[in-house]
Amino acid sequence: MVGGKIVVKGETARLDATLAVAADYANVASDGKLNVMGIFQEFSPDGFPAVVPQIYLVVSWTAGPAEFGSQKEVRIAFVGPDNAEHFALDYQLTVPQTSRPGERVTFHQILGIGGLPLTQSGPHAIYVLVSGEEKASVPLYVNEPSAQIEEEVSNGA
Repeated sequence: MVGGKIVVKGETARLDATLAVAADYANVASDGKLNVMGIFQEFSPDGFPAVVPQIYLVVSWTAGPAEFGSQKEVRIAFVGPDNAEHFALDYQLTVPQTSRPGERVTFHQILGIGGLPLTQSGPHAIYVLVSGEEKASVPLYVNEPSAQIEEEVSNGA
């Protein structure tokens, strides 16, 4: 302690994302276990414009004692190959306490997102930012629509 303030060095003061995935479904069991089903990195639409009907963004966080109880500004941004933001969600995250004194806390967050818009094929990503700092990214490659590929094949392209 220096001048009445806690001085924390190294990793104990940071909020970090230790896992970030896109999935078909996720939940946290009553005993705290994280269940994630159908992790994916690609999506194949029938055509454009399209939407991903339902996606679960799963993020596991870890934080040290200096962060317990603090509020964090979180931004989830879906970015396309044109580097434009096609969807964004801003919210406050409260860092919980741990049940083991002196230890870092690990906690999970599951965001169900419906109707994620797709306008073109190529590399997309979901970025997780805390106070403007990127903590994780989840790649999502959007394939060419299957109808378009079939048409190109039948036309001899």
